[in-house]
Amino acid sequence: MMAKTSLLKALLMLSIGASVNLVSDIKAGVKVEEAKVETKFADAKSTTAESIGTAKADTNLSDTSRVVAEFLDGSKITLGQVQALLMELPAKMREAPFSKLYVSLLNRLVNSKILLDAAMTAGFDRDADVQKRILDAKELLLQRAFLDKESAKLINDDILRAEYDKLLKLIPKDEMECEVQHILFKTKEEAQKALKELTATRGNLEARFTAAVTAKSVDETTKPNKGYLGWIRKTDLKNEALYQTEKGAVVPEVIQIPDQGYSVFFIKDKRPLQPAPFEAIKPQIEKGITPQYAAKVLEGLRKESGLQLTGLDAKPMPLPEMPPMPGLVPDKDAPKPAERKDFSAVNEKALDNSMVVGVFTNGDKITLGQVRESLTTLPEQLKGAPFHQLFEPLLMRVADTKLLIEAAKKAGLETSADLLKKQEELRKGLIQRAYLDKQLAQVITPEMLSEAYKEFLKIYPKDDMEIRIRHVMLKTKEEAEAVIKEIKAGKKFDDCVKEKSIDTNTKETNGDLGYIPKKEMPTDLADVLFKATKATLIPEPVVLGKAGENGDAVYSVIRVEDKRVVQPPALEDIKAELVRAVSTREAAKIVMQLREQSKVVMRDIDGNVMPNTPPKTALSGTAVAAAG
Repeated sequence: MMAKTSLLKALLMLSIGASVNLVSDIKAGVKVEEAKVETKFADAKSTTAESIGTAKADTNLSDTSRVVAEFLDGSKITLGQVQALLMELPAKMREAPFSKLYVSLLNRLVNSKILLDAAMTAGFDRDADVQKRILDAKELLLQRAFLDKESAKLINDDILRAEYDKLLKLIPKDEMECEVQHILFKTKEEAQKALKELTATRGNLEARFTAAVTAKSVDETTKPNKGYLGWIRKTDLKNEALYQTEKGAVVPEVIQIPDQGYSVFFIKDKRPLQPAPFEAIKPQIEKGITPQYAAKVLEGLRKESGLQLTGLDAKPMPLPEMPPMPGLVPDKDAPKPAERKDFSAVNEKALDNSMVVGVFTNGDKITLGQVRESLTTLPEQLKGAPFHQLFEPLLMRVADTKLLIEAAKKAGLETSADLLKKQEELRKGLIQRAYLDKQLAQVITPEMLSEAYKEFLKIYPKDDMEIRIRHVMLKTKEEAEAVIKEIKAGKKFDDCVKEKSIDTNTKETNGDLGYIPKKEMPTDLADVLFKATKATLIPEPVVLGKAGENGDAVYSVIRVEDKRVVQPPALEDIKAELVRAVSTREAAKIVMQLREQSKVVMRDIDGNVMPNTPPKTALSGTAVAAAG
């Protein structure tokens, strides 16, 4: 359903596993913390010009003790450390030749070392706030390790194959996939010119297309393979023209590739959509259903703990049922979570922080103060919610965190070599991040953000359209047709919304769905809506989405309120994105200054000394990052 997310939905997300730190968020929380560290200086870690080449035939890559970087303080980086970092990359990235990844990996190790040295010298490892973040991150890792270990015990091949069979049933019977080559251009005009030339000339089209790839494509990754992209499907690239084009033909329109440019496509072959083999996607299936089993692990811990809860009204509160976790394939038969107890009438501000709201069988207690303290870790969009709505999920978050940490320690995971290594890497990253945050706060100015915003406006689409619509959502097509007749007979649209719409999220705004960009709509729906004039009723019911336990289609009576060219967001609306983008650029400068001061000597894969000069950073990169 194309409606705004309600606070209750956000709260449900908060209470998956009835705790932000639990199940999915224990996994995501660590990733978020790692991502925050990486985002701040990931680009800075690889800013040195990538003089990537191929190692000489006689280069010895088995000598892991060979020194590839040396610092003034005598510390060294070895080839073995670079190779170890390679193994931490995603499997897909590791498929590239080591010689092509070597410089990037070495830069990452060098920059990490000099950043950590600068941060430690400045005393950030002793900063109280940093130490608190490190402790929280370590606890998240510990909880995640326990859930991974215990969930894995519950998942076997029979379960995974059953989930795979469910996936097979979801594959559209008439959907095609295409084997394609492409020629990538920087501009739409260049691509259109090439398309016109290819379709206007006779002869062997595939041979001419391949020659054009070699001569014109700016995609250096696929150029050596004649622009070959393999088999693609709608989940990879949504464009109807591509899938309607016949085998052996060029797609008759230019297709935009986000953040890369514009492509002309050649269809080498077509076939019905092929499911991936079970073994190929087994890891993804396991990852998709792990949260369900992690929830079961957590539910078991809750019951074993004998936890007794007290509500804000000082009365006993039942232990909430674990909400069903979203799996790879939704379970339609999963029970709905029970509604939370309503504490809206309680004056929670009058309650003392020492009030006990949870007691375990072993005598441990949870106080209201601890629950209130956990508010600080919530996402910004939830912090403003009434405390009585947040109380139960936050209480369970505190309880579950305690249970998981104790269980993990009891299982001996606290001293696991693998976990200790991950915790140490995260500790270093958080110290580096704190150092960079302070440096960036001193150099980023309003003028920088203003310039970045101007660059953003230059690349913002000038001709994209958006439409503002209101709707009355109904369960059946017949109900929707009846409402259309009532409106045509003179009944006010607003009254129909209030009396009959089943979309509770938009009832208070008279069914307003706001402005929706044309490119975000299905083509057939966009065609219907954008052909209508402003302030008019669409004469037929429209399916905007699905609702209910069975995911049945629901029908909307739509009124088009306005159409306009997509308006760029104001600077203040994307200020956070601009800050992140400018931070990436300025962080690169900070790192390069540290590199120059470090006098580090780096060697390429063949052992030759490499230059240590900072690259030129274009402002346009800031705009692109903000747009992304």
